[in-house]
Amino acid sequence: MINTHCHIDHILGCRFIKEKFNPVYYAPEKDIPLLEHASDQAQMFNITISVPPKPDELITEKTGLYLGKSKLSFLFTPGHTPGEYCIYLELEKICITGDVLFNESIGRTDLWGGDYNNLINSIKSKLFVLPDDITIYPGHGEESTIGHEKQYNPFIN
Repeated sequence: MINTHCHIDHILGCRFIKEKFNPVYYAPEKDIPLLEHASDQAQMFNITISVPPKPDELITEKTGLYLGKSKLSFLFTPGHTPGEYCIYLELEKICITGDVLFNESIGRTDLWGGDYNNLINSIKSKLFVLPDDITIYPGHGEESTIGHEKQYNPFIN
């Protein structure tokens, strides 16, 4: 189980999944305060949450995981949260961008730990250096490609 970041909408089911299937749980170290304050995040949206589990492993750019023969690399992309990572599968030409980069949009920076300048820098220095034909799968909404976002994303251009 991997959290690209630890905002409330991405951690709601973690306790259930951990208790039911007991996977190794990966999360970004700099987002641990978000996990620890999950109930405060939930109150902002008038919902309740079970205390999320503590991660078994912390994500770094040196973390290397495999799904079968597919290698997952982690790109540190703070801005939406202090510790967010995107997951890059180079051979498959896929990048899971969490809430950093969306189809013609970017992640919010008005939530806990958000920083607009860090987000834009992350996109330009970590994502826009990837090949244009990389398909991105964001945490919300439709897929896109790096090339499309370079050309049409109004927040970057």
